[in-house]
Amino acid sequence: MPPPGRHCCLLAVAGAVGLLGCADSTGATARGAGTAATDSGRPDSGAAFATGHSLTGVEWTLAVDSSGLSPLDDGGPGWRLERADGAALEVTEAWLVVYVVTLETCAEAAARARTPPPHGLPDHASATTASHAIPLHTDAPVDAGAYAFDADTFCQVGVALFRGDTVTENQPDDVDLNGTTLHLEGRMRPAAGAEWEPLALSSSLAGEADLPLPDTSPGDPAAVAVSFRPAALLDDLDLHDDPDRVAFSMIKTLAATAVVSLDPR
Repeated sequence: MPPPGRHCCLLAVAGAVGLLGCADSTGATARGAGTAATDSGRPDSGAAFATGHSLTGVEWTLAVDSSGLSPLDDGGPGWRLERADGAALEVTEAWLVVYVVTLETCAEAAARARTPPPHGLPDHASATTASHAIPLHTDAPVDAGAYAFDADTFCQVGVALFRGDTVTENQPDDVDLNGTTLHLEGRMRPAAGAEWEPLALSSSLAGEADLPLPDTSPGDPAAVAVSFRPAALLDDLDLHDDPDRVAFSMIKTLAATAVVSLDPR
């Protein structure tokens, strides 16, 4: 899962997962933040993973699905999102750190479906070796690299969102993402008729999800895009809640609602 020479431990406590530490080859450890794991909703049976895609390589793209978002009135960068009850977000800048994406074999996927989360992420040579900062306020895709590996059959993509560091790729010039998983700027309205409030949210919490690979024939190596959906951010979210809980819910939602697509080249 992590880059070579870096190993992360996961601890389950009362249904929560903690990225306890990432130890390098010298034994040094960086402390992490706790998170609740999310799951893809697959049935508790290996039958759903009887077939998959036989691959020897992957080319990763990290993207943003802007469907369901409205442009800001001033025409500037960012977007507006409003829920049926009047709760709304207007975001002028937003960044998400994708710690790792990795292919999961069908055997792994079947085993994970039979056990409840948290699962952690498999350690596979398809895993990205650096974290990447994704601009959620635009739909500009991010190239996350190409990887080759021994042939196997894959059914899922594992995604982990976790805080950035000094070597996170695609870092913005105006926002420090060192120690930050999600950063949002703009304003919010908790409910219809409520006053708009400034929004300045940064969180170091984490999220994890197992996402199914679609049936589309991908070619080999596969061009795999993982698209995050800001339009889901208000799903079941109480903007009156504690800011840390709001941020935690957003991170979990972004992981769980991401969509995997294949380029049938």
